[in-house]
Amino acid sequence: SKALEYSNGIFDCQSPTSPFMGSLRALHLVEDLRGLLEMMEADEKEGLRCQIPDSTAETLVEWLQSQMTNGHLPGNGDVYQERLARLENDKESLVLQAQGEKIRDLEFCLEEHREKLNATEEMLQQVRVEAGTKVGFSS
Repeated sequence: SKALEYSNGIFDCQSPTSPFMGSLRALHLVEDLRGLLEMMEADEKEGLRCQIPDSTAETLVEWLQSQMTNGHLPGNGDVYQERLARLENDKESLVLQAQGEKIRDLEFCLEEHREKLNATEEMLQQVRVEAGTKVGFSS
C-alpha cells in the first residue's frame, strides 16, 4: 500500500491524494464501469477486456475475490444480512402474536363452556329440586 503524504497531519478533502476523495473517486469509477458494461453487448465487452492489461484485470479480480472470501458479499451483503435478521425477528413476532391470539380465543371458548356448564348444573339442580318436591307431595 502506498503511503500518502500530508502536511500538519491533516488531509485536505479536496486534495486528489486525500483518502476520502480517492475512495469516492474509485467508487464512482467502479459504478461508471458497471453502468457501461450493462449497456454493452457481449462482443463489445470482450473487445474492451482484450484492451485491459492483465495486471490490471488480475488486481481487480483479486480485490473482488478477497471481499467474497472474507465473508463480505460485494455490494449490499450487509444490507441483506440486516434485512434477513429483521425478517426473522418479524416472523418471530408474528408467530408470538398468532399464538397470543389463539390463546385468547381458547380462553374465550373455555369461558363460554364454563358458563354453559354452570347453566346446565343449575338446570340439573332445578330438576332435582322439582323431582324432590313431586316425590314429597306424593307421599
